[in-house]
Amino acid sequence: MSQTPHANASTLPPFGDLPPSPMSIAETAAAIAPLLASQDVIVAVADETRAIALTRMLAAMMPDATVLFCPGTDALPGDEAPPSPANVGQRVSALRALRQALAAKKRPHVALVTSGEALARAYPVPDAFDVSPPTVAVGEPCDLAALHEELIALGYFVDERVDEPGEVALRGQVLDVFPADVESPLRIEAADGIVTGLRFYDPFDQRSIDDVARHELGRVAEPPLGDTRVTLLDHLPDAVIAITDRADERRRRLLALSSDAARRGSRRAARDIVDEASWANALEGRTTAPLEPEGEPPARFVEQRSPLAAFAKVAKQAQADGDRLVLLGSERDLRFLTRRVEKRVETA
Repeated sequence: MSQTPHANASTLPPFGDLPPSPMSIAETAAAIAPLLASQDVIVAVADETRAIALTRMLAAMMPDATVLFCPGTDALPGDEAPPSPANVGQRVSALRALRQALAAKKRPHVALVTSGEALARAYPVPDAFDVSPPTVAVGEPCDLAALHEELIALGYFVDERVDEPGEVALRGQVLDVFPADVESPLRIEAADGIVTGLRFYDPFDQRSIDDVARHELGRVAEPPLGDTRVTLLDHLPDAVIAITDRADERRRRLLALSSDAARRGSRRAARDIVDEASWANALEGRTTAPLEPEGEPPARFVEQRSPLAAFAKVAKQAQADGDRLVLLGSERDLRFLTRRVEKRVETA
């Protein structure tokens, strides 16, 4: 199914006139799940908050699939300041994980979830993400001084107190590093050139959070963009593409901002962006899927006098009709809710 190019960015309405999102995260996930059951999918929603929520929900709904979130850059168009190490680390980690998933012999289907702004950015070619970052493991040899220098070459910053992503510090036989794709810094302890301990710790009180046996230390600088630039779509070439209208609005707005920055003299703004002609070329021949809600949305049980009883009635009817019923939530909440729902369904 082909996709019709949108109007030029100069015709877009003001920022405040963005149309409301027509689908909730749950509805979007329900629309993507059947596609992901049989093929790879690239799905773009309006912003990263929604993309992260969609990633988590899809991962819960489709545990056998590989679901990855790829953020756009947090550097503004034309801004000479580089994106933050945490932002770069998340993006590089996602695209490296994507390469590893595609290289697996018996690989699951992949969902690459992203935002409208991320679609507007140019990326290094896919194989630029094949380079393996350093890995440390308990019981294996490790020259901490050499690793320290290697991490600096990968974009890490030296800091006496490691409490931000992308920082590293070496003190004798202890190396602290904050990988950009995790939530806590990692302490590497060695003796006689052998790793004796790996533990994540709280950067504020230094207390251990979790001991690990092995960890990959991802880079916090992106591969060079080079002369060949590609779109995010090129990183998952056989995937069906699902882009919400609001995501495409955001993509075109970033193009407008970049064009304005380029007119003000920023060479980087034009280089880092995929223009409309290149975007149309990337979409040519690709399969796209509309994102539309399936059926009527469920009732808001919380607004009813007895929410659990109302839900149990609907659940029992769904079972009688042979429909599949999916409950999403935390492990603790689901254990609690499932027991109560089962009792209600039996007595309803």
